Amino acid sequence: MKQLTKEQLSVIERQMFNHTRDVDTAIYDAMFFDDFPKEIAVDALLMYQNKDGGFGSGLHIDIYSPDSSVYVTYEALKILYMVGFRSMKENELLEGLLNKAFNYLYNRNTLKDNKFEPLEKTNNKYAHSKKFELDENTFERFGYYPSVTIFGFTLLFCDETKAYYKKALNYAKKAISDFYISNAHTKDELYAYSLFIECLRYKNLLIEELDKLENSLLEYGLSVVSRDVSAYEEEDAVRPTLIFAHLNLNEEAKELLERDLDYIIDSIASHGLWDHKSDWDEDKYPEASSASLKWIGVESYRNLYLLKKFNRF
Repeated sequence: MKQLTKEQLSVIERQMFNHTRDVDTAIYDAMFFDDFPKEIAVDALLMYQNKDGGFGSGLHIDIYSPDSSVYVTYEALKILYMVGFRSMKENELLEGLLNKAFNYLYNRNTLKDNKFEPLEKTNNKYAHSKKFELDENTFERFGYYPSVTIFGFTLLFCDETKAYYKKALNYAKKAISDFYISNAHTKDELYAYSLFIECLRYKNLLIEELDKLENSLLEYGLSVVSRDVSAYEEEDAVRPTLIFAHLNLNEEAKELLERDLDYIIDSIASHGLWDHKSDWDEDKYPEASSASLKWIGVESYRNLYLLKKFNRF
C-alpha cells in the first residue's frame, strides 16, 4: 500500500498556494489544516452564490455561465460535504448559505421524472466543456446524476422540520425504487448513488432500503468497473474510486479500490499536483487552456480527499 511522503505533501502544499484558484486553496486549507476553520470554505463559496440562492460564475470550471444551475449548486454542496460539514446548524453563515441553496433547488426548479434539470437554459451562451453542452439529450444523459446526491445532501444537512427535508425524503424513496427499473447506469449515476448512500447512512435513514440498494450497486459496479490500471485514462473508464469510495465493500471491491489509490499516488505530475483530462473543444473555446490549468487545483484536492479518507498520508 503506497502512501504520500512528507516531501510530496510539502510540494503539494506549496503548489496549491502558488498555482490554484483562491477558492480551491480555501477548500484545501479547510480540509487539511487544523489552523484554518472549516468556515473558510463557506466564505469562499459565498463569492459564487447568486441572489436566487443557486451557484454559478465558474465555480465548476467546465461551466462558465454566471447564472445559477442545479449542477453547479450540487458542486457547492459537495464541497461542503468534503470539507466535513454534516449539518447546517454547525455555523450561522453555513445555515444561511444552505437555506438559500435549498430554496433555489426546491422552490425555483421543477423536477421532471423525479429529477432536476441539471443545466440552465442560458448555459450554451457561455464557454463550457463538451460534457456540459445543453441539448435535447442532456436530461436523459445525466439521469439521476446529480439529483439523487442532492436528495442525500438535503437529508444530511437539514433537520426533520424543514420542508426541504420532507420533499427530499419522498424523492429519495422514489430514486431508490427507480434504480432497479433501469438496467443501464452511467458511471456518474453510480457515483451519485454511492454518495447518496453514504449521506443517508450517516443520518441512519432508510437502512433496509439502503442495504438492498448498496448490494445491488456493488454488484453492478463490479460488473462494469475498469480492472486494468492502464485503462484508467480512457474516456469511458469506470474508476474504482468513483464507485466504491463511499460504500461498504467486499474483498474484491476493496482490492480494486486500493489499486486505484496506489495509481492516484503514482500519477502525481512533475509539477507536484494532479493534471485533469478535459473534454473541451479547443477550437471553439479559447478558455479551454485556462480551464485545464484551473482544473489542477480541483483535481488535486479531490484526490487528496480520497487519500486522506483511506489513510494514505
